[in-house]
Amino acid sequence: AARAAIKRALSKKDEKELRAAVQAGERAGLLAQDLESAKKVLAELEKRSKKLQQLREATKKRSLEGLEAAIADAKQFFGKAADDEPDYQAACKVLEEVMAE
Repeated sequence: AARAAIKRALSKKDEKELRAAVQAGERAGLLAQDLESAKKVLAELEKRSKKLQQLREATKKRSLEGLEAAIADAKQFFGKAADDEPDYQAACKVLEEVMAE
């Protein structure tokens, strides 16, 4: 059951569901090698969430330095895919507004 929950969460790429499935797998006594790929994906999802949160916070604060740092960090992390992230787009728009003030 724990393996199936991990497989389902991996296919959805849902951070909360995957975290719960990994924890359930640990409690069920799954081997570390069985959990390894799920933990790697979870770590990437957590990093992604953190980068998006940083963009949202910088957008809210409207600080030139904060926006520039968050945008550069997100661009480095997401690469070309950053342009497809609504939080990245919003931060870039706010950066333009702040620079024009």
